[in-house]
Amino acid sequence: MSSDDLDGFIPADILQIYAGAWVPQVNYLAVGSVALIVYEHLLTVMQEYRVIWQRKISVPMVLFIINRYGLLAFGIIYLLSTFLWWPDDLSCEIFGRLQIAFIVILDLVNVVFSSLRIHAINNRNWWWTTGIFTLGFIATPFNIVDLIMASYGTGNPIIEGCFASVGIFGSSPDSWYRLSLGIRGCKIGLDVVVLGITWYRTAGIVKAARSVNVDTSVVSVLLRDGTTYFFMTLAINIAGIVTLVAGLNSLSVEASVLNAVTMSRFILNLRVASSHAGGASRTLSTLPPQVSDIDFSSSVLGNIGASVEFTGDSDCDDDDNE
Repeated sequence: MSSDDLDGFIPADILQIYAGAWVPQVNYLAVGSVALIVYEHLLTVMQEYRVIWQRKISVPMVLFIINRYGLLAFGIIYLLSTFLWWPDDLSCEIFGRLQIAFIVILDLVNVVFSSLRIHAINNRNWWWTTGIFTLGFIATPFNIVDLIMASYGTGNPIIEGCFASVGIFGSSPDSWYRLSLGIRGCKIGLDVVVLGITWYRTAGIVKAARSVNVDTSVVSVLLRDGTTYFFMTLAINIAGIVTLVAGLNSLSVEASVLNAVTMSRFILNLRVASSHAGGASRTLSTLPPQVSDIDFSSSVLGNIGASVEFTGDSDCDDDDNE
């Protein structure tokens, strides 16, 4: 948009464009998302050093690194593309495509983690693992198509930041709306399945414990089995579909940010629990473990199927367990 495009515009017209482009709402959400990313990194940087970088490499560690630093890179790009004045559309196109690319990566990592978590606690049942991965993966091809087909433009000199058009269905808002509902519905379905399997396995643990007269609190077991984290992702996706139906912002970006933060914290707590247990956290499976299963879990999946620890600010003080 050049200065010639401003001819005939009055301040009221500019304000209308400003509001119609959801600029105030997007700016508020962008500030909140970036602030959360920065806060989470600063809050857990020492814990990350102790339980991630001083441990042997494993699948949870790799997923954590990709998720954490992919989220940080996304936050920087999101901030720059939203609040700066860019001179031309090409600059916005670069930032826009990078932004979508990082969203694809973050969502895919989150799906892989959820699938492997259930795989680890559900006796290596590949049917459920594949089903969960498929539900979460549905959005990825559409995001990739959007990455390729979307067009980007700068709001300069009327509005700061960059803007993108929906690339999948062009100018068809109804098609985009139905697709968004479908994708969000699949994500909610994934969360429900993950919670259902987690609760089923947790019920087995409680039943087995009580059968041998071990006093077990259901609440404490639910806190340790990851229910809190998966329930948070479910609530986030439900909020996204509610705002979408209400005609508000779909919160797709914010949902990806919150899910990524939740996943990072989950993995950190798994690693803390592992260090406090001397690196030998047990999985939630109720079946007697086979030697091959233990080797598979520890060497490939790490402690991804272990219980978590809710100890507030408890870092790994006992570094001797490394």
